Formats: sequence, structure tokens, C-alpha cells
Amino acid sequence: MPAPRVPVLGSPGFVAGKAGLASGVALAVCALAGNEDHVSAAFVAVVCVSPTVLIGFRRALSQLLGSALGGVFGAGALQLGIPADVGIPLAVTGAVYTALRAGLGPSWVVAAFTALFVQAVPRGVPTHTLGVRMEAVAIAVLAATVVNVVVSGWSYRTLFDKRLAKLEGYVHDVLAWSASAGPSAYQPAFALITTLDEELAHAVEELEWRRSTDLGHVRNIRARVASLRHLLHVALDLYARSSEAGLAETDAADVIRWAATGQGEPPLGPAPLGEARERLIAARRALG
Repeated sequence: MPAPRVPVLGSPGFVAGKAGLASGVALAVCALAGNEDHVSAAFVAVVCVSPTVLIGFRRALSQLLGSALGGVFGAGALQLGIPADVGIPLAVTGAVYTALRAGLGPSWVVAAFTALFVQAVPRGVPTHTLGVRMEAVAIAVLAATVVNVVVSGWSYRTLFDKRLAKLEGYVHDVLAWSASAGPSAYQPAFALITTLDEELAHAVEELEWRRSTDLGHVRNIRARVASLRHLLHVALDLYARSSEAGLAETDAADVIRWAATGQGEPPLGPAPLGEARERLIAARRALG
């Protein structure tokens, strides 16, 4: 049996549509505002597209902080009249170092790009160049936020129901595959679970603030994601117990294969695996 393909939790068409719409709105606002940095506005708008409004806000803040920091270094190099071949590496180094020292996380990438961009594409005096860039980023943030709110801000039930269904199907496939592939099969599934759980955490936080009626439903989805993670953990524990008892991995395979669907009666296993086997059975039956 080949390794199951790791699914894309979001709908490719839906995400692509949101990205295209956000870039289009950003370009339209740039035209209305007379901002000539269309590239920055369109690109940053796409970066800020997200499954939830709160995640989009946090990405937007990262873009704004990184752009401001990188812009200061880039504009400073322009102001000092340093040639771009020297000024760009110096400004990028300073912006990245400062961003990392300040604990801005992924903002260091944006800071580096802005430090480079304002020197590579200067627009008049350095302060004007920086102003155009920051205005473009602000336009992008506005465009992405509008798209996040209008397109998916009121459809979290449907959005996360679909993501949960994809995750459950993948976890079941992984369990079936791991019966022959062994414990290494689980790592991609844990990574996918972590990604969805983080999205759900942001959604719950946002829905609490909004006092939305969808809050209970999204919390239930998050609880089920936790149950899927627990199922994989107890399956791994069964493999570990099998190894500790000096048994072959295949001795745990039958009950793990059963756990992929939970249909019928679980198979018996070697006596040393009794307790671990019962935990796996309970975890699978808890999912229904």
C-alpha cells in the first residue's frame, strides 16, 4: 500500500479565489489612492489572506512591523547616499538582526524584503519612498481584511467541517498504512493536526470576542481534532509496548488496522499488549 497523500485542508479553488480577490481589491484601492507601489500592495494582500479574520490580522501586523523596520534601514541607506550594491546588504543585515533581536519572529523576512525593495525601486527622496511602501502595505492589509471578513468571516462552520472531514479521512488512511509502514507513518498526520488545531484556536478566540453562535460548534470540532491526535498517540504507544516486549511491529498491526475504521470486533493480540490494546480500542470507539 503506498503512503497516503497529505491533503490540503483548505479548498484550493476557494483559497485561490480569495487570493485573487484580495490582490484585485488592493490594486483598485492603489489606483484610487494614487499609490504607485502596486506590486507590494497586491503581494502583501495575498500574504494576509487567511482562513480566519484573526489570523489575517496577525499576519497583517507582522507585515506592518516588518515593513516599517526594513523601511527604516533601507531609507536610511538611501539617505546616506550609500550605493545600492553596498546599501542593500547592509540594510538587510541590520533589519534582519533587529527583527530577530526584538522577537518579531517571521517578520524578519518582510523586514529584509522592504530594506531591499526601497533601495532597488526608489521613488524620489528616501522618506517618500518609505511612505509609498508603507501606504501600499496598509492598503494590502485593508484589502485582505475586507476579503477575509466578507468571504469567510461568517462561514466558519462550513469551513472547519470540511477541514475536519479531510483530516479524519487522512488519519484513517495513515492508521491503515502504518500497519505495514510502522510508527514513522504518523509524523505528517501530527503536523496536519497541529496546523488545524492552531487555526481552530484562533477561530475560537475570535468567535468568543464576537459572541458568535458558531462558537460551540467550532469548539466541538477542536475537541474532535484532539481526539484524533489522542488516537494516533495511543497507536504509537502500542508500537512502543510491542518493542519493549520484544515483539515484532506486526504483532500490533491487526488492531491498528482495525482502528482505521473501528468496524466489527477488534482482533486479539499478544498478552503483553493487553493494556495498550484496550486504550487504542477505547480511543477509537470514543470517536464513534
